[in-house]
Amino acid sequence: MKRQDYTAEEWEAMPKKFDLFCKTVIENSVKNQIRGYLRHCMRYKVVSTDELTELFEGVCDEYLSEKTELKVEDESIFFESMELAEAIKRLPERKQTVLLMAVALGYSMGEVAEKLNITEKTATNYKYQALKLLREEMDENANAECSE
Repeated sequence: MKRQDYTAEEWEAMPKKFDLFCKTVIENSVKNQIRGYLRHCMRYKVVSTDELTELFEGVCDEYLSEKTELKVEDESIFFESMELAEAIKRLPERKQTVLLMAVALGYSMGEVAEKLNITEKTATNYKYQALKLLREEMDENANAECSE
């Protein structure tokens, strides 16, 4: 089929459908591998059931395609909340950069100031202004959802 065979909405949904398909295939493959390993362990008494439970306890599913990526200083930051990521994108560029470097990447305010060639006081002000703007926007969104 060609692009013209799909509506605009169907065409835009294609990458997500493909991601979901790949995710399902990978999940099923991993489950089959784990089942095989468990059967092997039980048959040959390699590892106790308690130890197997501990081994797989920390395993969790994380898919980057389900997250929103923001870049700052050649580093990628992935957000689970698309709403938060979009709100951060709407911040003025300098405030966005300072916030992400300080909060998400863990730079000290001195390091942020040095990298951006601004004073530490300015960096601190940008960070708190960005947080205030985010808080206001998130509150507005929450109030709008409550009134619907």
